[in-house]
Amino acid sequence: MSAVPPIAVVERSYGRDEERECHPFLQVVPPKRGRLEMVVGDIRGAAEGGTFAVVAPGVNDVFRAPTPNRFLVVDLAPGPKPESMGKPFRPIDPRIDALARLLAVETKSGSVSDPLVADAQARYARALLWACPVPRSARPPAATPSAEHIRAVVESRLAEPVTLAEIAAAAGIGPAHASRVFRRAFGMSIVAYVQEARIERAKLLLTESDRSVTEVAFAVGIASPAYVSHLFARRTALAPSGWRAERRGLDTNRRES
Repeated sequence: MSAVPPIAVVERSYGRDEERECHPFLQVVPPKRGRLEMVVGDIRGAAEGGTFAVVAPGVNDVFRAPTPNRFLVVDLAPGPKPESMGKPFRPIDPRIDALARLLAVETKSGSVSDPLVADAQARYARALLWACPVPRSARPPAATPSAEHIRAVVESRLAEPVTLAEIAAAAGIGPAHASRVFRRAFGMSIVAYVQEARIERAKLLLTESDRSVTEVAFAVGIASPAYVSHLFARRTALAPSGWRAERRGLDTNRRES
């Protein structure tokens, strides 16, 4: 029987549908962008912006991501369980931020597969989790009202062409301030968020309707079908029509199996 690796690291995105898990290992979830709503044990919170999540071994967690997102997921083999491990939502201090960046680089380079490197990283991660300051309240700090208001404005304008200046004006603040507030709260720029959200809506329309690519582009607020194709190719390596054919093929295979 092979030994359990001391640490495993992946980058992943989460879906809008609610999921639940219970792991035999310790899981640490720092955000790269977006928001992951969670209930860890009986504590509700979110990994987003300046807050990361820690799920202790054997603890049930329920999660969903309402917006486009990307997270680093770090699994640590079972070991000593510090008393503070019961606090699942914590502020990202400079050391945790540096660790997350290091793990992302080491994972892409393949170094994390080296047992000596993996053991050192796991030990350092555990040491930081013990030392990392835990907020008095288990509930993470919410995004500022301005950030939530900006996101609401963005969501309400996705079906129409809109500029950063127009979004900021509707939110009642300047474009530069809007950009800073939004990035600080959600880990991505307003423009990137709009693009991700529009492509996710386009994927849904392509899968669930027979609209043409041009009609889908207009429905998600993009006036140029060529630009939709460009965004699709950049994110999926497929044209919209190719992505539709592939998804429908997968759905047909699932029904027939």
